[in-house]
Amino acid sequence: MSYTYTLDPVQFIPSTYNYTANVIAYDATTRTVTLDAPVNISLGYNDAIGDLTSQYNFIGNITNVSSAVKSGTGLPQLSTDEGGNFVGIFNVPPNTFQTGQRVFRVDNRSVETDPTSATTYAQATFTASGLSTTSQKLEFAPSVDSAATSFTQVSQRDNQLVNTSIIKTYTPYDPIAQTFIIQKDNYPNGLFIKSIKVFFYSKPTTEIPITLSLVNTLNGYPNGKTLDHSTVVLSSDKVVTSKTPHYLDSSTYTEFVFEAPVYIQPGVLYAFMLKAGSPDYQVYYAQQNSTAVPSTAKAKATDTNPTSPTKIGQSPYVGALFESQNAITWTADQTKNLMFVIDRCVFDTTQNPSIQFTLPKGLPYRKIGTNDIQYQLDANNVTNLYGNYSNDTWSDAINLTTTDFTPAGTGINYSYSATLADGNVPVGPYQAFPGKLGSPTPDNIEFDDGLGQRVFLKSSNNSFSLYASLSSSDPNVSPIVSDDGVSLYNVRYVINNMGIQNNVISLTNVGAGYTDPANTTISISSPDIGSDKAILGLTVANNGTSNVVSSVYVTYPGSGYITTPTITITGTNTTPATAVVYGETSPKGGNSYAKYFTKKVVLTPANDSGDLRVYYTAYKPFGTRVDVYYKILNRNDTQNFEDGNWQLMTQLSNNNVYSQSKNDYIEFEYAPGTLNKADNFISYTSTNGQTYNSFSQFAIKVVLSSSDSTIVPVLTDIRALALPSGTGI
Repeated sequence: MSYTYTLDPVQFIPSTYNYTANVIAYDATTRTVTLDAPVNISLGYNDAIGDLTSQYNFIGNITNVSSAVKSGTGLPQLSTDEGGNFVGIFNVPPNTFQTGQRVFRVDNRSVETDPTSATTYAQATFTASGLSTTSQKLEFAPSVDSAATSFTQVSQRDNQLVNTSIIKTYTPYDPIAQTFIIQKDNYPNGLFIKSIKVFFYSKPTTEIPITLSLVNTLNGYPNGKTLDHSTVVLSSDKVVTSKTPHYLDSSTYTEFVFEAPVYIQPGVLYAFMLKAGSPDYQVYYAQQNSTAVPSTAKAKATDTNPTSPTKIGQSPYVGALFESQNAITWTADQTKNLMFVIDRCVFDTTQNPSIQFTLPKGLPYRKIGTNDIQYQLDANNVTNLYGNYSNDTWSDAINLTTTDFTPAGTGINYSYSATLADGNVPVGPYQAFPGKLGSPTPDNIEFDDGLGQRVFLKSSNNSFSLYASLSSSDPNVSPIVSDDGVSLYNVRYVINNMGIQNNVISLTNVGAGYTDPANTTISISSPDIGSDKAILGLTVANNGTSNVVSSVYVTYPGSGYITTPTITITGTNTTPATAVVYGETSPKGGNSYAKYFTKKVVLTPANDSGDLRVYYTAYKPFGTRVDVYYKILNRNDTQNFEDGNWQLMTQLSNNNVYSQSKNDYIEFEYAPGTLNKADNFISYTSTNGQTYNSFSQFAIKVVLSSSDSTIVPVLTDIRALALPSGTGI
């Protein structure tokens, strides 16, 4: 693409200019993103106009735009400044790119599907996983319209879409690199580098930046892999030149300060690389057996230059100077070393700073979609759990992950505090052991201290806090916590205490003639466990011909209904209304939230059985229950297996025994029977009214319940044995 700028007229853009462009498509073959609107904002530098500075957000705001020049009927397209600088933010949209390594490229191609038609471009590779993303900065070559020097002209290529018969191309100048090593004897745990000071003899007169970066080495050669946070770009006006360099004189060196301290391992060879788009950058170096610049030979910057020449010897702990033509193939010169100073960080080991991460108000959570989480009540009834976390969010457990770095001699202690669901102040801090690198661990942090659920409040900034306490015994190293790598996963256990819910109640007959609605009542039978009885309500309404019971509902769920209760409706009527509960012994449905169904087992013809035993191993803390049910079908029974009732089994072993710790797994045995005694035989009555005492098909259902949703049982295995009648075990 080419640009045509005119001095007049000048278009002035407001200080804030809103622009939105959304990703609507992505071509994986060409690696091209399509936006729903053209990007037509001009930034950068033009010889005729000067600086056109701004910050540009691909989906948001353009700020601090000084001015732009009209080109035709609209603004010209994106451009860099003359130094090749471009500041932008690309917000990666969700559900668009696959995980793995992806290339993000910006160019000025004239043919949409042909990347080779571009005359200038910038690209970088970012690596994305399901939970974390690592991105690198882009380094832009100068745009065609804004550079004043260092361009060559070539003839137009066939089928290339340009506005003139010639195009301009740009060739960057070759980088140099200096290797160095940190000795283990002096820094056994490594160290952190704050900055590197480089000494320049000259620099270009135009605005062309220079880049310093730290890279790893392979077999003693720079391999181009840049260390995190180690790339520093300075414009030429920030570069200091001097004819009398000295390492103690700040007026003679240029300091490249990293955005964050960079960790260097002991005994490992590294390199720092200098790269610029101009040959006018010249740096000082030392060549063995050559004569030193007089200013470098004095002890203090204020001392007088020595009158006699100083011969340069070998530099300790320094590798070699490397030159390259393409930043890939390097040539080493063992006799030369750059003049440089490495500044390390010194940490105060007497301090133990604490970092607090808080969950902000508003709960910035992802909304759960309508098909994200599902649970199964039975084979014929699947209900979806979904919601919008714009309200307070209950929590039964949490899973914390952090991305941190703890060199030898350092440590990080984590703790947390969380607000109780009953409205009390946050409790804690309690010690925590987060997972690492953005992946949740199998071990959740349980709120099993007897205080019940916690709550994340939408209107509070401190309903949950994570604390990281840092320590170090070595002044050269410090632990690191990445704020981008701290994640909180909320855990809700889908479990109840066997109460009655509206979804298991069905009004099977609305009745008629209820002349006294105020005295029409509804009740439910008592629970099997305890005395926490449910409370129901009903509505009487006229259906056009008569007063009927139009609805029944739960006002209080109660608990302990491990079998199917009955509902009684009383009141003056001409036709009684009826309602039923689809409890755990019903063929379908059930009032439990947490249950497990085995597959239907079909016995061979010669192995029909008359008894069952079920075994499971579980962590079963106090306040929890595990109930076992069976369903059977005789070989001669014509009813469908799914239409048979579930029957409750009785517990034979370890009654009133509970786990004392999370590692305390206990084996339990169940059989058909009552009051913890096995019948040693099995029977059921079919829908045809006939009773059978043997079976050829069976299935097992295990139901889990708890009086506190933060304390739940865990099963590790389930075994079922079909036995002959009367044998027992």
